[in-house]
Amino acid sequence: MNCPNCNAQNSPRALFCYNCGKPLPLVCPTCGEVSKPGAKFCSHCGTRLREALKIVTPLDISDHSKSGSTVSDTQSPAIHTSIYERRQVTILFADITGYSTLSEFLDPEEVLDIMHAAYPCLIDPVKERGGTIVQIMGDGLLAFFGAPLAHEDDPERAIRAGLDIQRCVQTLALHLNTERGLIDFNVRIGIHAGLVVVGEMSPEKQLEYTALGDAVNLAARLQELAQPGTVLVSHEVFRHVRGLFDARIQPPMSVRGRQQTVQTYVITNAKQQSLYIRTRGVEGVDTHMVGREPEMLSLQNIYQETVVSGDAWLVLVTGEPGIGKSRLLDEFVNWVDLQP
Repeated sequence: MNCPNCNAQNSPRALFCYNCGKPLPLVCPTCGEVSKPGAKFCSHCGTRLREALKIVTPLDISDHSKSGSTVSDTQSPAIHTSIYERRQVTILFADITGYSTLSEFLDPEEVLDIMHAAYPCLIDPVKERGGTIVQIMGDGLLAFFGAPLAHEDDPERAIRAGLDIQRCVQTLALHLNTERGLIDFNVRIGIHAGLVVVGEMSPEKQLEYTALGDAVNLAARLQELAQPGTVLVSHEVFRHVRGLFDARIQPPMSVRGRQQTVQTYVITNAKQQSLYIRTRGVEGVDTHMVGREPEMLSLQNIYQETVVSGDAWLVLVTGEPGIGKSRLLDEFVNWVDLQP
């Protein structure tokens, strides 16, 4: 079935468009009549669509009377049926800095012209990297990578989109400085990954596709903490992309609403080539290191001592050729990169 909103081709049993997330018309399996999204009965033959299509609705919210009794399907004209999913999602918040200053000193139409020039810088990189734009908030943007469509490299896609947004906005800022004399026009970006619940809050009213969970809140906090012109990511994001980007580790940050500090990193640029390229073994086959636990433990203990004391250590690893010195060091470096 073609989506009436974006014309994307969906499966016959699809309830929501995979491309834009809008609710799809229902096709009656008995007579083929097309009904409006959210319809309970076929308008031509009277078939109960939800049962005939075997639709699973995890959340059914029925109208209740003042006495607390449930209103039956025949009495309630609008029963909220929606499908929610638990998803591992990478969340990107981008915010134009200097927007309040622009709004204070410039005519609203002039501010609108400036933001019209800035919106492609925010939107296009997300779309090009396969992300989903959830909300545009005047001077900012919220995007998901991993919902409704997931990719194996969603954290990497989100960071690359963030860097593209950063470059585009900074280029626009130079133009605005030259043409209009504007300064302090920049963007700050926060990225976090975590488990959320995603779905449309009210499909029959066509409210936006969104996500709920602590991961969304933390991504918003990171965007607030980011310095203008930077892409700030959490440790949960960085551990998936280590070796792909140059990053500056930041001191643990106190985040509003959280008891523990948060480890963050400023992504400066993408590396030309990944640090972790297989030089030994069979491509595509990962194996566990066996028999080097004492040596690994010694390296880890030394590392912990240097973190606490601030001293520098020089460690010499010796052994016969082929005994596993390089593998031991590779495993140790990977372990270090995963530490907060």
